[in-house]
Amino acid sequence: MSCLAPAPVSAHPQLPPVAASADWVLAVEAAWDRVATVAGYRQIIELPDAGTRIETLVLGDHLYHRLPAGVCRKMYFTADGRRAAIEWAASAAAVETAARRDDETIAGIEMTVITYRTAPANGRPVGADHVIWVGKVDGLVHRYAAAGACVTIDYDRLASAPV
Repeated sequence: MSCLAPAPVSAHPQLPPVAASADWVLAVEAAWDRVATVAGYRQIIELPDAGTRIETLVLGDHLYHRLPAGVCRKMYFTADGRRAAIEWAASAAAVETAARRDDETIAGIEMTVITYRTAPANGRPVGADHVIWVGKVDGLVHRYAAAGACVTIDYDRLASAPV
């Protein structure tokens, strides 16, 4: 499956009954919550429609962006700002339904793959579809995809701050 083309939750052939979906909604929320608690991570944000690739390094309450032109920016999170940024970016606070897909292995790490739909937001009449790849051992999101975007997250190979 392409990271950049998440299948709609309703189109997944193994969509569980509605009652079972609540467990996967909680799993999505728990995985994003864990990301907010780690000491740091590096992520690559790819926006192929815009021809953009952004590197981000999060260390504690500092966020460093390396933009396509090689320009680096340093930002600070306010109290609980990191969690709020994750919830906004991943729409994790508004998960309506979720389903487990077939497991995958990425870079030698076994992943549980979950497709989820979020509630309509920002004036959109319908919700958005997302896919996350969650490490079976660490419970962390290692990859995230939504329409037109793919984010790969690495918790082990943290480079020093670029700024």
